[in-house]
Amino acid sequence: MVIANLPNIVTDTWFNVNWDEFMEIAEHPDYQQGRFYYYQNYMKIEMSPVASIHGNTNNVVANVVNFYATLKNIKIKGWVNTQGKRI
Repeated sequence: MVIANLPNIVTDTWFNVNWDEFMEIAEHPDYQQGRFYYYQNYMKIEMSPVASIHGNTNNVVANVVNFYATLKNIKIKGWVNTQGKRI
């Protein structure tokens, strides 16, 4: 089966497709930045909102917090760009 025009696919939702449709969608240029999952004839696409500007800003904030904690002798743990949602 060939998907000539891809419909507007809802991301972050599981939907029913066969393997050939999955591969065609995964190779489509509109979704090249996505993460693809396939399990028992269902697929899910996750489109990451994190861009380089966000990552750079996030790094500046982390460095400021780390510097302050070092000056005040505060023990901290940090995570950058992690997901806290339950899968």
